[in-house]
Amino acid sequence: MVVEHHLNPNRTIVFGPISDRDPAVVRGNLEALSLRAQRLSDAGWVVVDIASYYNITERLIRTHNVSGYPFVLLEEFTLPLIRSFLFPVLNFRTPFEHSLGTKREHDEVLENTLLRISYFS
Repeated sequence: MVVEHHLNPNRTIVFGPISDRDPAVVRGNLEALSLRAQRLSDAGWVVVDIASYYNITERLIRTHNVSGYPFVLLEEFTLPLIRSFLFPVLNFRTPFEHSLGTKREHDEVLENTLLRISYFS
């Protein structure tokens, strides 16, 4: 059981597009997400930086021969984090409309009206 009053109220997750066919774009996306996470952390936020999980998830996808979009990562990792309500503010890097995963995460937040969204570019 989580006792809310003992948690830092400034808890967030940083989401945004990562994947692309161009490795330079992937690197740029990862850097932008990590920079946002670092700035929030420096300002006293407790941050889950989804970008920091990129390398391990890529390795798991290759190891288990996942083909197509890895929906399991959404269903088993990021969406449960959102649904936990442990993170009252969710940060989204824009634009994300062409990122299937980030769009799905954003839609999940919109369905949960108790959560707040902060956008950055």
